[in-house]
Amino acid sequence: MSCNKVLGVSGQALVYARETKAEADIAKVLTFDEARQIAVNVAKLADFLGDHETGPLNYAGPNMTLLDLVTLLSYVALNVDILFQIRRIYRTKSSRDLSLFGMGVRYTAIFIILIKFVSLSDLPLIVGQGLIVLTYTTYFALALYYFAKRSPQS
Repeated sequence: MSCNKVLGVSGQALVYARETKAEADIAKVLTFDEARQIAVNVAKLADFLGDHETGPLNYAGPNMTLLDLVTLLSYVALNVDILFQIRRIYRTKSSRDLSLFGMGVRYTAIFIILIKFVSLSDLPLIVGQGLIVLTYTTYFALALYYFAKRSPQS
């Protein structure tokens, strides 16, 4: 009856495994084949997620830098500003003082920046820019709606 254990970096046992299914069932542990398959799947997941600097998702998790935090706060501020603009247009039922051409240019720029962030695979930037796209789409659509309702004389 052979038993192996895999130790983590800290020295703690991560996996106990036995040679046969019967031995594994008695000891209530994995077989070597089951443990090997889990290790292969974890390695595939690690390859998919990549490391913080170069991986496909490039997400730092809770270890945010000051720049990450300021970036997040900037996205929140931009979204709040756009929400106030949406509220103003809705309340006044007018987009008279807005340049639709300028809004179109900004909208195009917002999409180009989102595409760039997707190419960088930086999840926090993708999420932040995605939120800007959503709120700005609402803003732009509302401005277009009230522009279309504007009487030809005004």
